[in-house]
Amino acid sequence: MSQVVLITGCSEGGIGFTMCTEFAGRGCKVYATARNVAKMKNLEGVANIELMALDVTVDANVIEVVDSIVKKEGRIDILINNAGMACFGPLLEVPVSQIQEVYDANILSIIRASRAVLPAHGCEEIWDNRQH
Repeated sequence: MSQVVLITGCSEGGIGFTMCTEFAGRGCKVYATARNVAKMKNLEGVANIELMALDVTVDANVIEVVDSIVKKEGRIDILINNAGMACFGPLLEVPVSQIQEVYDANILSIIRASRAVLPAHGCEEIWDNRQH
C-alpha cells in the first residue's frame, strides 16, 4: 500500500514542487496544494499527484481539504507543512498587518494543518491530554 502524502505550498520553483515529484516517483500518492492551482500546472497529469487549492490561513479550507483526502484515501500518512511567505522592508515601514499575515502563513498554518491531520492518526486522545 502506497503512502498518502499531503504537501502544502507546492507552487512551481519551490521546495514543495520538487518534493511532490520525488514522493510521487517513489510510488506515494501525493496531494499537492497551493492557493493558486495554476501555479502548479506542470504537476498536472503527473502520475500519483493530485492538485488541490488550499489557503493554509483559512481554517475551514484546511479542514475541508484534509477531510476530502481522508474520505478518499482513508488516511494521510505524511504531512509536509511547506507553505510560507515573506515580507520585505525596513521594520518601521512594514505594516503590522503584513507581519501578521506572514506569521499566520508561516506559523499558525502549521498548527492548523497538524490539528486537522492528527485525528486521522488516532492522536485525538494524546492531543486532548496535552490541552489539560
